[in-house]
Amino acid sequence: MQIEYDIFNKDEALKELNSIEQAVEYLSNTIDDFQNFLKPKKEKKLFNIKNVIDKNINMFGKTFSNNNIEIITNLQNIHTMGSSNELLQVTINILNNAKDILKNIESKERYIFIDIFEDEGKNPTITITDNAGGIDEDVIGNIFEAYYTTKSDDGGTGLGLYMSHQIITNSFKGRLEVKNKTYTYGEHRYKGASFTIKLLKAK
Repeated sequence: MQIEYDIFNKDEALKELNSIEQAVEYLSNTIDDFQNFLKPKKEKKLFNIKNVIDKNINMFGKTFSNNNIEIITNLQNIHTMGSSNELLQVTINILNNAKDILKNIESKERYIFIDIFEDEGKNPTITITDNAGGIDEDVIGNIFEAYYTTKSDDGGTGLGLYMSHQIITNSFKGRLEVKNKTYTYGEHRYKGASFTIKLLKAK
């Protein structure tokens, strides 16, 4: 009888433990952020937006790869003022929504594209686009409303995108918008939801 043993990979284990530690830290900071959300004066710091996306992927990237979702990034080093953890919450909410939809589609080609760049006015911009087929045009105008959800069967509260919109418009004085987008990647044509986060130039 031959017994097979799993080979312990120290580096992989340390990487997983680091991801868990970051996730726990994020959850702790999230509690503080919700407590401070309605405070009129918040401490604002200069931070690199790319670091926020990198942290997001380091913490939760495994949940996407486990669902055969490929995250494709094009991230410039651009800075803005505000709370990096609040922006982390926003991007996590948007990415998790995309993941929940993508994991239920039949196609084996499941993509999320994340781009960071400056628009024509030099304002920091983040776009997050999936290829899940887009949002029903009858409801796309409602998704930033409080308690509105299209996934009640999965326990959705309808607060994630609402809070994200509030954070971007109130804390960052920016804009959070969504539209359906048709685009070409490789040799294939795709359609999906595309979220755009417009932030202010760092001064």
